[in-house]
Amino acid sequence: MFDPTIFDNLKTVLEGGLYDLDRENRIRITGRQDLLDLAAMSRAFRMEFVLTNGQDGITEIELSSELSDFAAELSRIRIVEQEPPGCRIRIRHHFPDWESVEAHLDTVRASLRELWGEEVHIKQVIEIVLGEEPAQQNLGKQFTAELTFLRKIDERHIGELPRLLMHTVRSFEKLRNLLR
Repeated sequence: MFDPTIFDNLKTVLEGGLYDLDRENRIRITGRQDLLDLAAMSRAFRMEFVLTNGQDGITEIELSSELSDFAAELSRIRIVEQEPPGCRIRIRHHFPDWESVEAHLDTVRASLRELWGEEVHIKQVIEIVLGEEPAQQNLGKQFTAELTFLRKIDERHIGELPRLLMHTVRSFEKLRNLLR
């Protein structure tokens, strides 16, 4: 009999919650990836979505687990001391073509910190899109706000996943409104 891992259980609940939001017409799912990295012996599950009331930007939520987590869970072997097995969550809000994003970086960070508290590491990335031809030197800027949770989660946190998904949608809406 197959005994699902922490990753499998959290993935099922996370995926179901996102499809529920899609069915309720709050979001529209645009992508899904279930990845296995054989070199690092890690797994990642990603889903992408847009807001149904606008096409500005895309959000990606990722659940990941590593060999040390699987080893600790399945055979009670701790590869990394002091850290119980579990999964990490990362959320990325991507916004293409935001020319004046630099003027909003402090506001973006403050808004995300207000919504998520100290539970996440916030990283903001600005990419300049260049064309191949000299006349196309700067085709625009892309902005990504990345939130990485500082602690791992496990089945004890399943009840928090619906709230996490609603916070994800709220932060996407808030950033989209800030960057317009």
